[in-house]
Amino acid sequence: MLSLSDLCMRTSHNITSSAGSGSFIALMGINGAGKSTLLHTMAGLLKPVSGKILMDDQDIFSMSAMDRAQKIAMLTTERSETLSLSVSEMISLGRNPYTGWSGRLSSEDKVILDETISCFELESFRSRNVNKLSDGERQRCEIARVVSQRTKVLLLDEPLSHLDIPWQLRMMKQFRRIANEGGIVIAALHELDHAIKNADVIWLLCGADDKRFIAGKPKELLELGILDDVFKAT
Repeated sequence: MLSLSDLCMRTSHNITSSAGSGSFIALMGINGAGKSTLLHTMAGLLKPVSGKILMDDQDIFSMSAMDRAQKIAMLTTERSETLSLSVSEMISLGRNPYTGWSGRLSSEDKVILDETISCFELESFRSRNVNKLSDGERQRCEIARVVSQRTKVLLLDEPLSHLDIPWQLRMMKQFRRIANEGGIVIAALHELDHAIKNADVIWLLCGADDKRFIAGKPKELLELGILDDVFKAT
């Protein structure tokens, strides 16, 4: 269980909510509402102004960085530093919280790596230099890297960027699968249709000047007109 209690950040405040195993949550809001800030805070990369974030009743900021990395993985919008890594080597970085200082992959790590590469249909790219990939191919590798971390919580900041529509649909199915297998997936999305069709709940940050936080089922928020109000839909 991931719990947010009276969480106050620079961009929003009084966020109280929780996500249990099997949850797929779409984090939405206009640009500047604080989606990335909230994700970074839940990942333990930014400290809130006040409030708590608990993972299975433990404050995430009381955990060591290594322990936290075994429970929470995050895809940021920044490209990871790859130097001249191959696709396989880059994705294997997701196993770093488990390999210790040596970075040597165990047999279990190698199985997870192979499964993840297959899951995201990257077999033909295994040996290719990451810097030679297209934007869409690179995005698939970035997502595969954090998925290979095999954490309870998966935080995704704009995971569908650079992907064409067929791959957007495939990714949404993968996120849904991870949740169905007992994970907690929280993804910052701009694509309202994907959120409505796939997410269990929408966490809505209303705006840069409107610091309200609203949580609800996608269809309920749509029927109440709340999504229209926030996004100024017509």
